[in-house]
Amino acid sequence: RSLQGRIGTANLARNLNGILMHHIRECLPELKSRIGGMLGDVQAELDDLGTPADATSRSTLGGALLGLLSKFAANFASGIDGKGTGNLR
Repeated sequence: RSLQGRIGTANLARNLNGILMHHIRECLPELKSRIGGMLGDVQAELDDLGTPADATSRSTLGGALLGLLSKFAANFASGIDGKGTGNLR
């Protein structure tokens, strides 16, 4: 047989593409199941955390986040100054 049909960049690209597609087809179901499992775990954790009672809109969530960050910044600053209580609530 002739080597001309088995050498060259076009043949190499075709062979590598076939190998890559085979590998993707082989690994994709496992990846999908792992991602699905992780998604289920995260959803269960979110369900355990529950939803905030007063956070129904984006503006309310933004206000709640701003309040938490302000408390954290104040506690952090007092801790740096040596006036901290030892707990960051």
